[in-house]
Amino acid sequence: MTTTQQKQVIVLLCYARSGGTLFSKCLVNLPDVVLLSEVNPVLNAKGTIKEQLKNWQNFDIAEGSFAEMAKAAFTATSKKLIIRDFSFIDFTPHALNGLQPANTFSTLNALKNEMPLKPVAFVRDAFDVWISRGCPPKFSEGYLNYVNELLVLKIPIFKYEDFCRNPTHVLRLFCTETGLPFDEHALTLALGETNVTGDVDLKNPSRGARQMHIAPLKRKRLPDFLVKHAQHDHTLKQANRLLGYSDAVLSAETELTPPKLRLEVNWFFKRIFKKYPKEIF
Repeated sequence: MTTTQQKQVIVLLCYARSGGTLFSKCLVNLPDVVLLSEVNPVLNAKGTIKEQLKNWQNFDIAEGSFAEMAKAAFTATSKKLIIRDFSFIDFTPHALNGLQPANTFSTLNALKNEMPLKPVAFVRDAFDVWISRGCPPKFSEGYLNYVNELLVLKIPIFKYEDFCRNPTHVLRLFCTETGLPFDEHALTLALGETNVTGDVDLKNPSRGARQMHIAPLKRKRLPDFLVKHAQHDHTLKQANRLLGYSDAVLSAETELTPPKLRLEVNWFFKRIFKKYPKEIF
């Protein structure tokens, strides 16, 4: 077995709706990799570290605190351990955190003195994150806090858009950066992978989950009132500038469906019947 001194835990920092599920489905199919999906000391998206290891890897560790279970997972296997952080819970005011996010990476703080860590980030254009989350009206400040904390860490940042355009190249770069064993077959195997959290748990999967291959998606079409909202959201634009994205809201190619009139009518009734927003953040 490789000694703990020669190993490190890769911590994938990724905000919700940023393509983390797709990327994780590729990572879990690399040789000799164990991936824990969207776990965090504050809250796990689905299952504790112990439960995920038992259900997905078929090996047992003792029950304990988040740090204790992560350390047990680290020492129990000679494989490369990846922790996909549930970063959403640390930066988004939500009922699940009492509307009081920590605004810091709880996973890194909990594990930094327990084992060697290699944090890396996987990000997406802020406008598309906002759209994919259903355009919550109070979103930007928490997301900017997340981006600022990423930059403080001075860690490698990989972009979802680059990955969709050239998945083999980006996965190879990621493996070189983290010391993971590269295998191009992971990209094909990923399409049927279910041992992760995210889109695989949704009754109505996202557009990307329905694709037969990894490829860029056009931006979802929005009603005019939401386009105007985004155009005036300087905080969201700042988050994009910090990550090297364009802050021009209309710069991306947009889907042509549904028809404009139907789109406006649908959103009108969402507001009338208070189905929008479901969450204010």
